[in-house]
Amino acid sequence: MSLNVKRVVTGPFQENSFIAWLDDLSSCLIIDPGDDLQKIIDCIRKRNLEPIAVVNTHAHLDHIGAIAGLKKEFGISFYLHPNEKPVLDGYARDCNSILSSISAAEWMLYPHSYEDKIQCLSHLFFNII
Repeated sequence: MSLNVKRVVTGPFQENSFIAWLDDLSSCLIIDPGDDLQKIIDCIRKRNLEPIAVVNTHAHLDHIGAIAGLKKEFGISFYLHPNEKPVLDGYARDCNSILSSISAAEWMLYPHSYEDKIQCLSHLFFNII
C-alpha cells in the first residue's frame, strides 16, 4: 500500500496545497488548501477521490482560503491544532488588510474540532502536534 501525494500550487502566494491518499482507497485528505477552490476540486475529481477531511499545518491566510468552499462542496470537517486558533481568528482582519478584494465575512470558517489525534484513510492516524 503506497501513499500518494499530489501537490496543487494555489493562489497569488503560490502556496502548496496537497491531496493525499492510499493507492488502494478512494478516500483522501486535503492539506493546506490555500486558494483556487475549483483547481483543487478538479484535481480531486480527476482522480475519482472522495475527501474525508481538511487538515491544516497552520492557519496563515495563504493556507486556508479554500477551506470554506471545500467543506461546503464535500460536506467534510476541518482540523487544526488549537495553538493556531488566534491566527485563525484573525483571518477576517488579515483578508481586509492584505487582500482587500476578498470579502472576509463570506470566508469565515472554524474547525470542526480541535483534536490531538484524528483517524482517517482507514487505519491511519494523524497526531496534531
